[in-house]
Amino acid sequence: MHFQNKLDGVSRETMEKIDQFVGQIILWNKKINLISKNDEAVIYEKHIIPCVELYNVIKNETDDIVDMGSGGGLPGVVLSILSSQSSSSRCVTMIDSDQRKCVFLEEVSRYLDLKTNVINARIETTHEIKAKVLTARALTSVENLLNYSKNILEQDGTGYFLKGKQHKEELLQAQQKVKFESEIIPLTGESVVIKVQRIKYDC
Repeated sequence: MHFQNKLDGVSRETMEKIDQFVGQIILWNKKINLISKNDEAVIYEKHIIPCVELYNVIKNETDDIVDMGSGGGLPGVVLSILSSQSSSSRCVTMIDSDQRKCVFLEEVSRYLDLKTNVINARIETTHEIKAKVLTARALTSVENLLNYSKNILEQDGTGYFLKGKQHKEELLQAQQKVKFESEIIPLTGESVVIKVQRIKYDC
């Protein structure tokens, strides 16, 4: 595909799984709203590439991943596909409150033979799982993501949040409410990953 330069060293089997995943999104998108219909023609540029770039940021992390508000599996399923190439033991847990999307995540994980765990619940009521690596994309503001992280992210864990052009404003707003360390990692275009650590919720 035209985005192969983003996947240095990725096997042909992994590339095929990404293409199969895209096919499943298009198929299921006829029944449930996984992505905008207008995005189907540009799904690689708009959705897959940012998820691949997120993986490139976190690929050296060895712990399991928890993805909040997984929706159509962007980035959770992509992270699982790419992780399966290098670490057969890593599990990606995906949390979403929409039951239909959770069914999709379970079915596509089975179809692609991925090691995932799907939790159908609201993030703020999820207490049964803890994460050292936490991700989110196109979900909510940085401040809200930090608040959601409170129940899930371990004290020594790291959050990786995919954000767009409003990331600086969101980051400044969050810093007024929560104390944490952050790093902005530029990606293609206006996308960035906001890396957060050492969050203190009592300030």
